[in-house]
Amino acid sequence: MSIEIDINNLAQVELALRKTPEKINQVLSRAVNRAATNAKSNMSKKVREEYAIKASDIKNAVNITRATTSKPDATVKSAGKKINLAKFRISPTAPRPNNPPKDGYKVQVKKSEGLKVVPRGFLVNSNGGLAFFQRTGSSRMPIKRLMGPAVPEMIGNKSVIEWVENEAQKMLNSRVEHELQRTLGVNKG
Repeated sequence: MSIEIDINNLAQVELALRKTPEKINQVLSRAVNRAATNAKSNMSKKVREEYAIKASDIKNAVNITRATTSKPDATVKSAGKKINLAKFRISPTAPRPNNPPKDGYKVQVKKSEGLKVVPRGFLVNSNGGLAFFQRTGSSRMPIKRLMGPAVPEMIGNKSVIEWVENEAQKMLNSRVEHELQRTLGVNKG
């Protein structure tokens, strides 16, 4: 998944800095880095509006390759595997092996869908965290671990990606203008 945003006012930057062309890439790299940081933050914000997941679980799966003056373009990448279902909203929130909930464990992945009962599902402590499993047969075994969507899948949701791209474009345009004024020593009072 990639986000592409264009520098709409590149000609304006080149014209304004025609006497000091070495500063063009400096202006662009600063603006692009701010837009990339904003995109990462907005990815987390928009995903959490639609999915019942913590910000840290999203931000850990998104990385930024920052722009430099020699290469004034940044990359915002999201990578990762499916997320443990226990990272989403669950009820009850702790394992109860001796007193399982009468209605069964409930899980909410998308906020628009509410809590849903997972038939024969159960929660266990596993390697310092929680894991959600489901019995697949009529007896105690076999079991399978249940997983939710991966962060790239959640970010790739059409409404999420379109909003993030739009906001990143606005931020880039605003920051190019700001960095240009900063470089030229123009103060907005």
